[in-house]
Amino acid sequence: MIRRRLLVWAYAGELVLAVLAYIAARLWLGESVVTNLVRRARSDWIALFAVLLAWALGMIVATFASVLTQPFGEYLQREHAAK
Repeated sequence: MIRRRLLVWAYAGELVLAVLAYIAARLWLGESVVTNLVRRARSDWIALFAVLLAWALGMIVATFASVLTQPFGEYLQREHAAK
């Protein structure tokens, strides 16, 4: 239970710190500077997300194929459980 609270607090704390850093950057650097930085980096973040998503999909397919070629996968195919 305590470990779970620590985990929740870690994620919540990270979110709070990110929001505070964003607010501090807007106050010290100005709204236009931060907005332009986010706009310029937007396509890079989208590309990174797409690459990571494609990699994750590839890993899922590779894992599924690996399981089906093992004895356990052959058992699933014999029992018609591998769909």
